[in-house]
Amino acid sequence: MAEKKPAKKLLKRLLKSIPFVIIIVFVGIVLAFINELTGNPISKSIAKNKLQQYVKQVYSPDFTIDRLGYVLTSSSYEAEFYVNNESLILRYDSNSISDENVNEYFQEKSVPDYNAAIASINDDNNNLEMDSKIYTHIVANGRYSNVLDELPIRQWIYFSVKNFDKTISEKDSKQMPGRLAKQFIDSFGEGYNFRSIKMFYIDKFGVYDIIVNNKTLTQNTLLRHTHRRDDKDIGEEEKALINGLN
Repeated sequence: MAEKKPAKKLLKRLLKSIPFVIIIVFVGIVLAFINELTGNPISKSIAKNKLQQYVKQVYSPDFTIDRLGYVLTSSSYEAEFYVNNESLILRYDSNSISDENVNEYFQEKSVPDYNAAIASINDDNNNLEMDSKIYTHIVANGRYSNVLDELPIRQWIYFSVKNFDKTISEKDSKQMPGRLAKQFIDSFGEGYNFRSIKMFYIDKFGVYDIIVNNKTLTQNTLLRHTHRRDDKDIGEEEKALINGLN
């Protein structure tokens, strides 16, 4: 009987501790939920400091960021302030800053180079229908300039290609997305820093995707990241195009 008493005491202690465990678990779940909706407080503080440095160096030392919002869909932080009575939104995510003015500036700047790149590819292959868009982000390194061309930037490119060549071989089909992506990027020359790409490519053999994030976009890297979609993941419009080419 004496041996059973310690066991009973231990059981009573465990039973008494259960409510506290439940409370701790519940609080943890609530905090995790709040963190998911509003962002991590430490990350939010870092984002605010990074954006504050950027605003003061690029726009004006008088600008301050008082409020910072959290964008759940992109897991980024967002601040809004006014420049010449116009709203400007800045976003921070993964040590990168998105500025609408900077993005628009580089998009306009890239138009002549974009047209030249498209023309260069069409000279080699006139069976292509292409579309592209460039997005520019600022590296949040704390050293900025109000001369936009001197900002530390990295860019990612969206590139879409439809190939209507009915004579293409399956071997060339597999390599064509990487080849076209590399030719397109190289056609832009200096003044750009392409580090990421999302590419859609379709021809008679199917749909291919290239997704590369924050890497040097070499030919080998592009080829390694070229993946053919499963038939079940191809939309009806794409299927109709493929069938029409066969």
